[in-house]
Amino acid sequence: PPEKMKAFTDMLEQYVERGGSLLFLVNTAWEVNNYGWLMDKVTPRFGIAKGRGVRAAKHAGFGDPGQVLGEAVAASPLAEGVGRVQLYRMQALRFLKGSAAQAVVRIPDDAESAAGQPALATVEKGRGRVFVSPDVLVFQPFRIGVADNAALLENIVGWLLRRPVTADQREAFKNDLFVR
Repeated sequence: PPEKMKAFTDMLEQYVERGGSLLFLVNTAWEVNNYGWLMDKVTPRFGIAKGRGVRAAKHAGFGDPGQVLGEAVAASPLAEGVGRVQLYRMQALRFLKGSAAQAVVRIPDDAESAAGQPALATVEKGRGRVFVSPDVLVFQPFRIGVADNAALLENIVGWLLRRPVTADQREAFKNDLFVR
């Protein structure tokens, strides 16, 4: 019911404003029926909405132009050790007017669809932090070892927890991955 969804989104927004951290992963792939319905309800509270579907033949991961290998990684604390990120089929992000959101990874500028749009983003609201991904599979084992997805995940967790990631932690995480 709409009143329960409003109460839920109010609660999430208050949680973040009071200093909470939110890792928001949702599936916006074209072939699913819900098209990231929950994203339409939650992320506008943080200045982020869904953009266009992504297609980039020149940056096709696994030979599929819908599975973009994003190389436009923005300079941020999340970019350390991250040169490219393997994405699954998704809709890009768009920032709403007045949004404080920052792109972490963008769709390549020469993409056929969603060129230059944000693929993954962060936003700070109140005392809290939010990471938004319209690709729920970005950190799955079959992607995490293909590009720098593992390093990005580690950076996100450190950023959300407000704990710097050390070189020793990076090495231990890399060595503990069962996929390479």
